[in-house]
Amino acid sequence: MEEPLTNKKASTKRREPRRHTLNNGIDYNMLKRMKQLEQEKDILLQGLEAVERSRDWYHKQISTIQDKQKDIGKTTSRSDYSVEAHQERMNFQMARIFEVNQQLKALVESSEKGFPLHMNLAVPHRGPLASRTQAQINSARPAPTSTSDLTVKKISMLKDQNKLLTNVS
Repeated sequence: MEEPLTNKKASTKRREPRRHTLNNGIDYNMLKRMKQLEQEKDILLQGLEAVERSRDWYHKQISTIQDKQKDIGKTTSRSDYSVEAHQERMNFQMARIFEVNQQLKALVESSEKGFPLHMNLAVPHRGPLASRTQAQINSARPAPTSTSDLTVKKISMLKDQNKLLTNVS
């Protein structure tokens, strides 16, 4: 009669999932998860710091522009080259700001909706964003006012088309 009890104890132990523990019963998976959460927290803190620096930069840029607007009548007129160079710089800056804003918007929206269906947050996933037409994308941009604005618009449109073409279905 002793043999059936011994076999029963051995089979009970086999059914229990094996726990991967370190000394003193610390679960290895729990330790790994804690490390992942710590890494995620560090990344979020770095992002928050970058956003705060960006916010300061935006305020400084706005203040500088307001000062220039106040002083516009006081300064002598500059050459057309200076105005054209400023326009090129502004177009480049606007394109970069637009791109960063799209990245942030995609990050926030993907966080609200859960993990994205793809690893590239810049590409809109299936859903309301993917159904945007080219006309809707173009209408979100300001109308071009000069030749350099047309160039920026063309570049931006090509980027949007590339994103749509690379969107994995």
